[in-house]
Amino acid sequence: MIKNHRISIIATILIGLIGISSYSRGGDMEPIQLPPPPSRLIQPLDREVILEPIVVKMFAWSPVEKAALYHLEISTDQSFRVLILDAYPTDHSFTIKKLPEGTFYWHVSSINATGLEGRFSTTSIFFYPRRAK
Repeated sequence: MIKNHRISIIATILIGLIGISSYSRGGDMEPIQLPPPPSRLIQPLDREVILEPIVVKMFAWSPVEKAALYHLEISTDQSFRVLILDAYPTDHSFTIKKLPEGTFYWHVSSINATGLEGRFSTTSIFFYPRRAK
């Protein structure tokens, strides 16, 4: 009978401690915000080869719920050390004018209204090869 009583007291203490720790920051605390999830890249397609001259090129990705803006990066290297574009559009697409010839990597992250930025999407690659003149 004494063993069962001790187990009951220990369980009551543990449950009490769990309850105290969950309320220790006060009842008026803000809910914890998680960063927005990454978008899914739509256009240009991964591994797309663009043969026609680029005068205007649209980049598009899936919209993310509660995203206030997006962070679009286009780079000539897959580690994004050399950026040719670093933009913060409010829509889930972005159009650029003129693009040099080469191989490009791009990805997008979502940013919520409080400025919390989520992970970047998967990286996509596209090719704009030199054209014969």
